[in-house]
Amino acid sequence: MLSHNLTSKSNKTVLVTGANRGLGLEAARLFLQKGFYVVFAGRDLAALEKNRHLLDPEFLRSSTLELDMTSRDHIERVPSLLEEAGIQLDVLVNNAGIFPRDGELVDGLRQALDTNVTGAVALTLALSDHMLKAAEPRVVMVSSGLGSFGRCAGEGAPLAASNFLAYQASKAALNMATVCLAKQFADTALVITAISPGWCRTDMGGAEAPRSASDGAAVIYHAATLPAGSPSGTFLGEEGAMPW
Repeated sequence: MLSHNLTSKSNKTVLVTGANRGLGLEAARLFLQKGFYVVFAGRDLAALEKNRHLLDPEFLRSSTLELDMTSRDHIERVPSLLEEAGIQLDVLVNNAGIFPRDGELVDGLRQALDTNVTGAVALTLALSDHMLKAAEPRVVMVSSGLGSFGRCAGEGAPLAASNFLAYQASKAALNMATVCLAKQFADTALVITAISPGWCRTDMGGAEAPRSASDGAAVIYHAATLPAGSPSGTFLGEEGAMPW
């Protein structure tokens, strides 16, 4: 299901997964402020509609899309739904993710990989032909510094004490997926970038985090609007290039 209103369509369109709360919601807010048409995507359609009403009260510059990142059927239908609605996507923000903390460790790892990695890769591939019709298509993979070997592995690494196996392994895998997808689309205009928004105050990050969700959203926006000729397959954070 894709609710839409194209009466006042903006120059560029972005689809943000996980736009029901936290970083995804703040990213949607920022893109709207910057003049983008925004597709709010996620599993909780009621929450998406609430957020859409909050940020775009007249429903002139946004849509909602029910999307479960673990559902192959949901992912494969996205291109046709966009095209039927007359929406050309310029930017895809793969923000949807989970941070398993409870339960059996291997089950948590399996769930994290399914949502955080497989879903993001599947959606990117499903939308690739559609997005290559745009002049400057961009894919943003919302990763984490917790997926960086350079920041988490080895004595003296700034995040060496962190040990969240399911989440960290999934974000490290997402980083490598970004590198591989960038190679796959190297001869096209598609720029695919992994980003670390930093530790942000969201439901996932917790109230003690030093950065706001809007701070994290700014990193997403920067990667989504990289100029033509920018390299693909990089890992960016709030201060620039991140160590893999």
